[in-house]
Amino acid sequence: TSLLFSSPHIPFSDSQKKAVLNWAKELGAVNVPSVGMMKKCHSYLHELVGNPTQKMTSCAGDIFYINNITEAIAKDYANPLTRFAMHNYPEDGGEGMSQVFNGQKMLLDLP
Repeated sequence: TSLLFSSPHIPFSDSQKKAVLNWAKELGAVNVPSVGMMKKCHSYLHELVGNPTQKMTSCAGDIFYINNITEAIAKDYANPLTRFAMHNYPEDGGEGMSQVFNGQKMLLDLP
C-alpha cells in the first residue's frame, strides 16, 4: 500500500487512502496501518534517505525531474541486498554468453 499511495501516476486523496485501508481491514487483513502512521513512516524515511529527485526547469519553461546518478549508484553499492546482484565485470561463459552486456564488456571494455 505504501508504494501504491506514493505513486506519482496515481494520486490518492486521504479519504481514498482511508477507504482502501478500511476495505483491507474488512477483508480480514492483519496489521493494517492507519493513514497517519503511513505518513509518519514516509516522512521518517524521507528524512533518513532524502529525496533524490530534483525539479528542473528548462529555458523554454518545461518542467522535468532528474535524479543524481552518482548518489543512486552509491546507495546501490551501500545496500547489501542490491550490491551482490550487481555485475561490474564480464563473465566468461565459455562458448556462449547468456547476457548481452557480458559480450559488450568483453569486446569493448577489456584491454
